[in-house]
Amino acid sequence: MSAAILFSTLGMAAFVSASPLTGLGARQFFNPSFLAGCTAPHSQLSCHNTTVQEDTCCFESPGGLIMQVQLWDTYPRTGADDEWTVHGLWPDNCDGTWGQFCDPSREYPSVTQVLKDNNREDLLGWMTKHWLDQKGDNESFWEHEWNKHGTCMSTLEAKCMPKGRKNGTDAVAYFQTTMNLHKAVPTYKILAAAGIYPSDDKSYTYDELTSAVKKEMGYIPAFDCNKNIIFEISYYYNLRGSVVDGRFQHIDAFTSGSCPKTGPLWYLPKGVAAPAGQSTSASPSSTSASTATVTVSTTSPTASGTPPSAKYMLDAVIDGATAGCLLSKGTWAVTGPSITCAKFSFTSSDNVHYTMTSSKGPCAVDEDGGLSCDANVQAPSSFKLTSINGSNRLTFQGLTTFSSNTVPQGSAQESVKLGCGPLNSEFALILRAS
Repeated sequence: MSAAILFSTLGMAAFVSASPLTGLGARQFFNPSFLAGCTAPHSQLSCHNTTVQEDTCCFESPGGLIMQVQLWDTYPRTGADDEWTVHGLWPDNCDGTWGQFCDPSREYPSVTQVLKDNNREDLLGWMTKHWLDQKGDNESFWEHEWNKHGTCMSTLEAKCMPKGRKNGTDAVAYFQTTMNLHKAVPTYKILAAAGIYPSDDKSYTYDELTSAVKKEMGYIPAFDCNKNIIFEISYYYNLRGSVVDGRFQHIDAFTSGSCPKTGPLWYLPKGVAAPAGQSTSASPSSTSASTATVTVSTTSPTASGTPPSAKYMLDAVIDGATAGCLLSKGTWAVTGPSITCAKFSFTSSDNVHYTMTSSKGPCAVDEDGGLSCDANVQAPSSFKLTSINGSNRLTFQGLTTFSSNTVPQGSAQESVKLGCGPLNSEFALILRAS
Protein backbone atom coordinates (compact mmCIF):
# COMPACT_ATOMS: atom_id res chain seq x y z
CA MET A 1 0.00 0.00 0.00
CA SER A 2 1.32 3.41 -0.92
CA ALA A 3 2.14 6.25 1.43
CA ALA A 4 -0.81 7.97 3.06
CA ILE A 5 -2.86 10.30 0.96
CA LEU A 6 -2.31 14.00 1.51
CA PHE A 7 -5.45 15.94 2.44
CA SER A 8 -5.53 19.69 2.04
CA THR A 9 -6.97 21.95 4.70
CA LEU A 10 -9.63 23.01 2.23
CA GLY A 11 -10.59 19.41 1.53
CA MET A 12 -11.02 18.64 5.19
CA ALA A 13 -13.23 21.64 5.83
CA ALA A 14 -16.26 19.67 4.71
CA PHE A 15 -15.33 16.65 6.79
CA VAL A 16 -17.45 15.72 9.81
CA SER A 17 -16.34 17.13 13.12
CA ALA A 18 -15.05 14.95 15.93
CA SER A 19 -17.32 14.31 18.86
CA PRO A 20 -16.53 15.77 22.29
CA LEU A 21 -16.02 12.28 23.73
CA THR A 22 -12.57 10.98 24.48
CA GLY A 23 -11.35 8.57 21.81
CA LEU A 24 -11.73 4.88 22.59
CA GLY A 25 -8.62 2.77 22.21
CA ALA A 26 -8.23 -0.99 22.09
CA ARG A 27 -6.00 -0.90 25.17
CA GLN A 28 -8.96 0.26 27.20
CA PHE A 29 -10.70 -3.07 26.61
CA PHE A 30 -8.03 -5.76 26.43
CA ASN A 31 -4.32 -6.42 26.67
CA PRO A 32 -3.22 -7.02 23.07
CA SER A 33 -1.02 -10.01 22.36
CA PHE A 34 1.51 -7.58 20.89
CA LEU A 35 2.03 -3.83 20.63
CA ALA A 36 2.21 -2.13 17.27
CA GLY A 37 4.98 0.18 18.43
CA CYS A 38 3.10 3.36 17.54
CA THR A 39 2.83 6.21 20.02
CA ALA A 40 -0.93 6.54 19.61
CA PRO A 41 -1.52 9.73 21.63
CA HIS A 42 1.00 11.55 19.43
CA SER A 43 0.17 9.85 16.13
CA GLN A 44 -1.54 11.71 13.33
CA LEU A 45 -5.31 11.24 13.30
CA SER A 46 -6.42 9.46 10.14
CA CYS A 47 -8.06 11.61 7.47
CA HIS A 48 -6.74 14.76 9.19
CA ASN A 49 -3.18 14.86 7.91
CA THR A 50 -1.87 17.89 6.04
CA THR A 51 1.42 16.22 5.15
CA VAL A 52 2.17 12.84 3.63
CA GLN A 53 2.40 10.07 6.25
CA GLU A 54 4.96 7.52 5.12
CA ASP A 55 4.56 5.02 7.96
CA THR A 56 1.26 3.33 7.13
CA CYS A 57 1.86 0.78 9.90
CA CYS A 58 1.06 3.60 12.31
CA PHE A 59 -1.30 5.64 10.14
CA GLU A 60 -4.38 4.00 8.65
CA SER A 61 -4.50 4.92 4.97
CA PRO A 62 -6.22 5.22 2.62
CA GLY A 63 -9.02 3.65 4.69
CA GLY A 64 -8.92 6.09 7.59
CA LEU A 65 -12.70 6.60 7.80
CA ILE A 66 -13.56 3.51 9.83
CA MET A 67 -17.08 2.18 10.25
CA GLN A 68 -18.20 -0.21 12.98
CA VAL A 69 -21.41 -1.76 11.66
CA GLN A 70 -24.07 -3.56 13.70
CA LEU A 71 -27.12 -5.53 12.51
CA TRP A 72 -30.66 -5.78 13.83
CA ASP A 73 -31.86 -8.90 12.02
CA THR A 74 -35.54 -9.42 12.73
CA TYR A 75 -36.39 -12.14 10.22
CA PRO A 76 -34.82 -14.61 10.22
CA ARG A 77 -34.35 -13.83 13.88
CA THR A 78 -30.60 -13.63 14.54
CA GLY A 79 -28.88 -13.18 17.90
CA ALA A 80 -30.27 -12.23 21.28
CA ASP A 81 -33.49 -10.24 21.51
CA ASP A 82 -31.73 -7.44 23.40
CA GLU A 83 -28.55 -7.06 21.36
CA TRP A 84 -27.52 -5.81 17.95
CA THR A 85 -25.09 -8.27 16.36
CA VAL A 86 -21.79 -7.58 14.59
CA HIS A 87 -21.65 -6.95 10.88
CA GLY A 88 -18.05 -5.84 10.57
CA LEU A 89 -15.32 -3.20 10.76
CA TRP A 90 -14.88 -1.37 7.46
CA PRO A 91 -12.02 0.98 6.45
CA ASP A 92 -13.61 3.44 4.04
CA ASN A 93 -11.49 6.01 2.30
CA CYS A 94 -11.65 9.53 3.65
CA ASP A 95 -13.88 10.66 0.78
CA GLY A 96 -16.43 7.92 1.45
CA THR A 97 -15.29 5.55 -1.28
CA TRP A 98 -13.70 2.22 -0.37
CA GLY A 99 -11.46 -0.57 -1.49
CA GLN A 100 -12.20 -4.24 -1.07
CA PHE A 101 -10.44 -7.63 -1.20
CA CYS A 102 -7.12 -5.78 -1.11
CA ASP A 103 -4.71 -8.70 -0.52
CA PRO A 104 -5.77 -12.18 -1.70
CA SER A 105 -2.49 -13.60 -0.34
CA ARG A 106 -3.79 -12.98 3.21
CA GLU A 107 -7.19 -14.61 2.75
CA TYR A 108 -7.39 -17.50 5.20
CA PRO A 109 -9.35 -20.70 4.42
CA SER A 110 -10.69 -20.89 7.98
CA VAL A 111 -11.06 -18.06 10.48
CA THR A 112 -12.02 -20.62 13.10
CA GLN A 113 -8.72 -22.43 12.64
CA VAL A 114 -6.75 -19.18 12.69
CA LEU A 115 -8.26 -18.27 16.06
CA LYS A 116 -7.60 -21.73 17.45
CA ASP A 117 -4.01 -21.72 16.17
CA ASN A 118 -3.48 -18.43 18.00
CA ASN A 119 -5.04 -19.80 21.22
CA ARG A 120 -8.02 -17.46 20.95
CA GLU A 121 -10.87 -19.85 21.70
CA ASP A 122 -12.23 -17.10 23.98
CA LEU A 123 -12.60 -14.72 21.04
CA LEU A 124 -14.05 -17.49 18.89
CA GLY A 125 -16.62 -18.25 21.58
CA TRP A 126 -17.69 -14.61 21.71
CA MET A 127 -18.01 -14.44 17.94
CA THR A 128 -20.21 -17.54 17.78
CA LYS A 129 -22.73 -15.72 19.98
CA HIS A 130 -22.49 -12.15 18.73
CA TRP A 131 -21.13 -12.22 15.13
CA LEU A 132 -23.79 -14.26 13.38
CA ASP A 133 -24.79 -15.00 9.81
CA GLN A 134 -28.53 -15.02 9.10
CA LYS A 135 -28.36 -18.47 7.51
CA GLY A 136 -26.07 -19.93 10.15
CA ASP A 137 -22.87 -19.96 8.06
CA ASN A 138 -20.80 -17.91 10.50
CA GLU A 139 -17.46 -19.12 9.16
CA SER A 140 -18.17 -17.86 5.64
CA PHE A 141 -19.43 -14.58 7.07
CA TRP A 142 -16.23 -14.05 9.07
CA GLU A 143 -14.03 -14.99 6.11
CA HIS A 144 -15.93 -12.54 3.94
CA GLU A 145 -15.54 -9.66 6.39
CA TRP A 146 -11.81 -10.26 6.82
CA ASN A 147 -11.12 -10.84 3.13
CA LYS A 148 -13.17 -7.87 1.93
CA HIS A 149 -12.40 -5.33 4.66
CA GLY A 150 -9.68 -6.51 7.02
CA THR A 151 -7.12 -7.02 4.26
CA CYS A 152 -7.58 -3.36 3.28
CA MET A 153 -6.32 -2.00 6.61
CA SER A 154 -2.81 -0.70 6.13
CA THR A 155 -1.85 -1.04 9.80
CA LEU A 156 -2.57 -4.79 9.63
CA GLU A 157 -0.37 -5.48 6.61
CA ALA A 158 2.18 -8.30 6.91
CA LYS A 159 5.07 -5.84 7.20
CA CYS A 160 3.41 -4.35 10.30
CA MET A 161 3.16 -7.64 12.17
CA PRO A 162 5.86 -8.56 14.71
CA LYS A 163 8.46 -11.04 13.56
CA GLY A 164 7.99 -14.61 14.67
CA ARG A 165 4.27 -14.30 15.22
CA LYS A 166 1.92 -17.11 14.27
CA ASN A 167 0.14 -17.16 10.94
CA GLY A 168 -3.09 -15.14 11.12
CA THR A 169 -2.01 -12.61 13.73
CA ASP A 170 -3.35 -9.86 11.48
CA ALA A 171 -6.81 -11.43 11.31
CA VAL A 172 -6.88 -12.06 15.06
CA ALA A 173 -6.17 -8.37 15.65
CA TYR A 174 -8.99 -7.42 13.27
CA PHE A 175 -11.57 -9.60 15.00
CA GLN A 176 -10.37 -8.61 18.48
CA THR A 177 -10.63 -4.90 17.77
CA THR A 178 -14.04 -5.33 16.16
CA MET A 179 -15.23 -7.08 19.30
CA ASN A 180 -13.85 -4.30 21.52
CA LEU A 181 -15.57 -1.56 19.56
CA HIS A 182 -18.84 -3.48 19.45
CA LYS A 183 -18.82 -3.94 23.22
CA ALA A 184 -18.13 -0.24 23.72
CA VAL A 185 -21.32 0.78 21.89
CA PRO A 186 -24.27 -1.35 23.13
CA THR A 187 -26.90 -0.02 20.73
CA TYR A 188 -29.87 -1.74 22.36
CA LYS A 189 -29.08 -0.24 25.77
CA ILE A 190 -28.36 3.18 24.25
CA LEU A 191 -31.76 3.33 22.57
CA ALA A 192 -33.52 1.84 25.61
CA ALA A 193 -32.11 4.63 27.77
CA ALA A 194 -34.19 7.01 25.65
CA GLY A 195 -37.30 4.83 25.94
CA ILE A 196 -36.83 3.39 22.45
CA TYR A 197 -37.61 -0.33 22.44
CA PRO A 198 -38.41 -2.78 19.64
CA SER A 199 -42.12 -2.63 18.94
CA ASP A 200 -44.57 -3.75 16.30
CA ASP A 201 -47.18 -1.12 17.17
CA LYS A 202 -45.06 1.95 17.89
CA SER A 203 -42.86 3.65 15.32
CA TYR A 204 -40.08 6.21 15.77
CA THR A 205 -38.67 9.06 13.72
CA TYR A 206 -35.19 9.41 12.33
CA ASP A 207 -34.56 12.40 14.59
CA GLU A 208 -35.68 10.45 17.68
CA LEU A 209 -33.23 7.66 16.92
CA THR A 210 -30.22 9.80 16.12
CA SER A 211 -30.91 12.14 19.04
CA ALA A 212 -31.03 9.18 21.42
CA VAL A 213 -27.53 8.10 20.42
CA LYS A 214 -26.26 11.67 20.37
CA LYS A 215 -27.52 12.29 23.91
CA GLU A 216 -26.04 9.09 25.30
CA MET A 217 -22.76 8.91 23.36
CA GLY A 218 -22.06 12.38 21.97
CA TYR A 219 -22.11 11.64 18.24
CA ILE A 220 -24.54 10.80 15.44
CA PRO A 221 -24.57 7.36 13.76
CA ALA A 222 -26.06 6.30 10.42
CA PHE A 223 -29.20 4.14 10.32
CA ASP A 224 -30.01 1.90 7.37
CA CYS A 225 -33.46 0.57 6.52
CA ASN A 226 -35.24 -1.87 4.27
CA LYS A 227 -37.94 0.55 3.18
CA ASN A 228 -38.78 2.07 6.57
CA ILE A 229 -37.76 -0.87 8.76
CA ILE A 230 -34.42 -0.52 10.57
CA PHE A 231 -31.86 -3.28 10.10
CA GLU A 232 -28.44 -1.67 10.53
CA ILE A 233 -26.50 1.06 12.32
CA SER A 234 -23.02 2.36 11.52
CA TYR A 235 -20.68 4.17 13.91
CA TYR A 236 -17.83 6.19 12.42
CA TYR A 237 -14.29 6.73 13.71
CA ASN A 238 -10.94 8.18 12.86
CA LEU A 239 -7.89 6.43 14.27
CA ARG A 240 -4.62 7.44 15.88
CA GLY A 241 -2.03 4.72 15.48
CA SER A 242 -2.69 1.10 14.58
CA VAL A 243 -5.89 -0.93 14.45
CA VAL A 244 -4.06 -3.27 16.84
CA ASP A 245 -3.74 -0.91 19.80
CA GLY A 246 -4.43 2.62 18.59
CA ARG A 247 -7.10 5.07 19.70
CA PHE A 248 -10.41 5.21 17.87
CA GLN A 249 -12.02 8.65 17.96
CA HIS A 250 -15.77 8.79 17.37
CA ILE A 251 -17.04 11.21 14.75
CA ASP A 252 -20.47 12.03 13.41
CA ALA A 253 -21.52 9.79 10.55
CA PHE A 254 -20.08 10.69 7.15
CA THR A 255 -23.44 9.85 5.56
CA SER A 256 -26.88 9.67 7.12
CA GLY A 257 -27.73 6.15 5.98
CA SER A 258 -30.66 4.90 3.92
CA CYS A 259 -33.52 5.32 6.42
CA PRO A 260 -36.11 7.93 5.41
CA LYS A 261 -35.58 11.21 7.23
CA THR A 262 -39.32 11.84 7.48
CA GLY A 263 -42.18 9.56 8.37
CA PRO A 264 -42.34 6.55 10.69
CA LEU A 265 -39.45 4.12 11.13
CA TRP A 266 -40.02 0.64 12.56
CA TYR A 267 -37.66 -0.92 15.10
CA LEU A 268 -39.21 -4.37 15.21
CA PRO A 269 -38.84 -7.11 17.81
CA LYS A 270 -36.72 -9.99 16.58
CA GLY A 271 -38.79 -12.66 14.90
CA VAL A 272 -41.21 -10.04 13.57
CA ALA A 273 -41.14 -8.54 10.10
CA ALA A 274 -44.45 -6.92 9.25
CA PRO A 275 -46.19 -4.32 11.42
CA ALA A 276 -49.65 -3.06 10.53
CA GLY A 277 -49.92 -5.02 7.30
CA GLN A 278 -46.49 -4.07 5.98
CA SER A 279 -43.85 -6.49 4.82
CA THR A 280 -40.12 -6.35 4.30
CA SER A 281 -37.26 -8.54 3.25
CA ALA A 282 -34.66 -9.80 5.68
CA SER A 283 -31.57 -7.66 6.09
CA PRO A 284 -28.83 -8.50 3.58
CA SER A 285 -26.13 -10.89 4.76
CA SER A 286 -22.59 -10.34 3.58
CA THR A 287 -22.44 -13.94 2.36
CA SER A 288 -25.81 -14.33 0.70
CA ALA A 289 -28.97 -12.43 -0.02
CA SER A 290 -32.15 -13.88 1.44
CA THR A 291 -35.70 -12.66 1.35
CA ALA A 292 -38.51 -13.47 3.73
CA THR A 293 -41.95 -12.06 4.32
CA VAL A 294 -44.14 -13.01 7.24
CA THR A 295 -47.50 -12.01 8.63
CA VAL A 296 -47.46 -11.05 12.26
CA SER A 297 -50.26 -10.97 14.78
CA THR A 298 -49.62 -8.52 17.60
CA THR A 299 -52.66 -9.54 19.56
CA SER A 300 -53.82 -12.63 21.41
CA PRO A 301 -54.18 -16.19 20.14
CA THR A 302 -57.91 -16.17 19.56
CA ALA A 303 -59.55 -15.27 16.29
CA SER A 304 -61.21 -12.22 17.78
CA GLY A 305 -57.95 -10.90 19.19
CA THR A 306 -59.22 -11.10 22.78
CA PRO A 307 -58.37 -13.96 25.15
CA PRO A 308 -61.50 -15.74 26.38
CA SER A 309 -62.28 -16.03 30.05
CA ALA A 310 -60.37 -19.32 30.23
CA LYS A 311 -56.91 -19.02 31.70
CA TYR A 312 -53.60 -19.83 30.07
CA MET A 313 -50.47 -21.63 31.13
CA LEU A 314 -47.04 -20.39 30.06
CA ASP A 315 -44.63 -23.03 28.83
CA ALA A 316 -40.87 -22.40 29.03
CA VAL A 317 -39.60 -23.43 25.59
CA ILE A 318 -35.87 -23.89 24.89
CA ASP A 319 -34.76 -24.45 21.29
CA GLY A 320 -38.29 -25.40 20.26
CA ALA A 321 -38.84 -27.98 23.02
CA THR A 322 -40.95 -27.47 26.15
CA ALA A 323 -38.63 -27.65 29.16
CA GLY A 324 -40.98 -26.54 31.92
CA CYS A 325 -43.56 -23.92 32.80
CA LEU A 326 -44.16 -20.73 34.73
CA LEU A 327 -45.36 -21.09 38.32
CA SER A 328 -47.77 -18.87 40.24
CA LYS A 329 -45.06 -16.70 41.86
CA GLY A 330 -43.40 -15.99 38.50
CA THR A 331 -40.68 -18.60 38.95
CA TRP A 332 -40.32 -21.61 36.67
CA ALA A 333 -39.58 -25.32 36.99
CA VAL A 334 -39.13 -28.28 34.70
CA THR A 335 -42.27 -30.25 34.01
CA GLY A 336 -42.74 -33.22 36.33
CA PRO A 337 -45.23 -35.03 38.57
CA SER A 338 -44.54 -32.72 41.51
CA ILE A 339 -44.90 -29.51 39.48
CA THR A 340 -48.21 -27.73 38.94
CA CYS A 341 -48.09 -25.20 36.12
CA ALA A 342 -49.83 -21.95 37.04
CA LYS A 343 -52.86 -20.60 35.23
CA PHE A 344 -52.76 -16.93 34.25
CA SER A 345 -55.54 -14.56 33.25
CA PHE A 346 -54.96 -11.70 30.80
CA THR A 347 -56.76 -8.36 30.89
CA SER A 348 -56.61 -5.72 28.16
CA SER A 349 -58.39 -2.51 27.22
CA ASP A 350 -57.05 -2.40 23.66
CA ASN A 351 -56.45 -6.07 22.72
CA VAL A 352 -52.73 -5.31 22.36
CA HIS A 353 -51.36 -4.56 25.82
CA TYR A 354 -52.13 -6.98 28.65
CA THR A 355 -51.77 -7.25 32.38
CA MET A 356 -51.18 -10.79 33.63
CA THR A 357 -52.39 -12.26 36.94
CA SER A 358 -51.84 -15.59 38.68
CA SER A 359 -53.42 -16.98 41.85
CA LYS A 360 -50.73 -15.11 43.81
CA GLY A 361 -51.58 -11.72 42.30
CA PRO A 362 -50.65 -9.43 39.40
CA CYS A 363 -47.32 -9.92 37.62
CA ALA A 364 -44.60 -7.34 37.04
CA VAL A 365 -41.07 -7.02 35.72
CA ASP A 366 -38.95 -4.98 38.14
CA GLU A 367 -36.20 -2.51 37.27
CA ASP A 368 -33.62 -5.30 37.33
CA GLY A 369 -35.64 -7.42 34.88
CA GLY A 370 -36.95 -9.88 37.47
CA LEU A 371 -40.43 -11.33 36.98
CA SER A 372 -42.73 -11.84 39.98
CA CYS A 373 -46.43 -12.32 40.66
CA ASP A 374 -47.64 -11.19 44.04
CA ALA A 375 -50.60 -9.52 45.76
CA ASN A 376 -48.28 -6.69 46.80
CA VAL A 377 -47.48 -5.69 43.21
CA GLN A 378 -48.71 -2.09 42.95
CA ALA A 379 -47.97 -1.48 39.26
CA PRO A 380 -48.58 -4.55 37.06
CA SER A 381 -46.45 -4.62 33.92
CA SER A 382 -47.92 -4.20 30.46
CA PHE A 383 -47.15 -7.25 28.33
CA LYS A 384 -47.85 -8.07 24.71
CA LEU A 385 -48.53 -11.37 22.98
CA THR A 386 -46.52 -11.75 19.79
CA SER A 387 -47.37 -14.53 17.35
CA ILE A 388 -44.23 -16.17 15.97
CA ASN A 389 -44.41 -19.36 13.95
CA GLY A 390 -47.94 -19.95 15.15
CA SER A 391 -47.13 -19.64 18.86
CA ASN A 392 -48.00 -16.68 21.06
CA ARG A 393 -45.00 -15.48 23.04
CA LEU A 394 -45.11 -13.34 26.13
CA THR A 395 -43.39 -10.08 25.21
CA PHE A 396 -42.18 -7.19 27.35
CA GLN A 397 -40.66 -4.01 25.91
CA GLY A 398 -40.00 -5.79 22.63
CA LEU A 399 -38.22 -8.77 24.22
CA THR A 400 -39.49 -12.34 23.86
CA THR A 401 -36.51 -13.98 25.58
CA PHE A 402 -36.46 -14.81 29.30
CA SER A 403 -33.75 -16.58 31.30
CA SER A 404 -32.64 -17.91 34.68
CA ASN A 405 -29.27 -18.51 36.27
CA THR A 406 -29.57 -22.20 35.50
CA VAL A 407 -32.12 -24.75 34.34
CA PRO A 408 -33.93 -26.03 37.47
CA GLN A 409 -33.54 -29.67 38.42
CA GLY A 410 -36.19 -31.96 39.89
CA SER A 411 -38.75 -29.98 41.87
CA ALA A 412 -36.48 -26.94 42.26
CA GLN A 413 -37.66 -23.53 41.11
CA GLU A 414 -35.61 -20.78 39.47
CA SER A 415 -36.27 -17.05 39.30
CA VAL A 416 -37.13 -15.67 35.87
CA LYS A 417 -35.45 -12.61 34.38
CA LEU A 418 -36.16 -10.69 31.22
CA GLY A 419 -33.55 -10.99 28.48
CA CYS A 420 -30.52 -13.15 27.88
CA GLY A 421 -28.77 -15.33 30.44
CA PRO A 422 -26.25 -18.16 30.64
CA LEU A 423 -25.96 -20.58 27.75
CA ASN A 424 -28.86 -23.11 27.57
CA SER A 425 -30.90 -21.23 30.20
CA GLU A 426 -32.72 -18.87 27.83
CA PHE A 427 -36.33 -19.60 26.91
CA ALA A 428 -39.52 -18.23 25.44
CA LEU A 429 -42.74 -18.17 27.46
CA ILE A 430 -45.45 -19.50 25.16
CA LEU A 431 -49.17 -19.48 25.90
CA ARG A 432 -51.03 -22.78 26.19
CA ALA A 433 -54.75 -23.08 26.85
CA SER A 434 -55.37 -24.68 30.22
